[in-house]
Amino acid sequence: MWTFRRYVTNGGRDEVGDWFEGLSAKDQARFLTGRLELLRSTPKGQGIWCEPYYRDLPTYGLGEIRTPKYGGVSYRLLGFFGPSGNDFTIVSVCEKKAWKLPKQAFETANKRKKLILEQPELASEWNFEEEES
Repeated sequence: MWTFRRYVTNGGRDEVGDWFEGLSAKDQARFLTGRLELLRSTPKGQGIWCEPYYRDLPTYGLGEIRTPKYGGVSYRLLGFFGPSGNDFTIVSVCEKKAWKLPKQAFETANKRKKLILEQPELASEWNFEEEES
């Protein structure tokens, strides 16, 4: 089973948490059960860690969790496997407005990945049980 983590700055800013809190209660529940719970409970080689849920981005050393449309908007949650062996850490959330995400989104995500690999405490565990209550 995977542990999902979210990038949180030294100052306590949690962009992923802010994005999640901005979703309706219905969309929050859809995201947790339809994406994260499904991915969390599935080993990487067993067919769920692929499209339409997830896509590896080897050029950038990242991957993206893909969302269905929430309020007419699709999102891409950029992240990586780490800092520990069973972790997937989400470092950035991007609105999917165009065919490709902007290069700056990947640069930001990679900067945050590097910070987390240097300071693993910046990868805060995403505790779903607290979110659902």
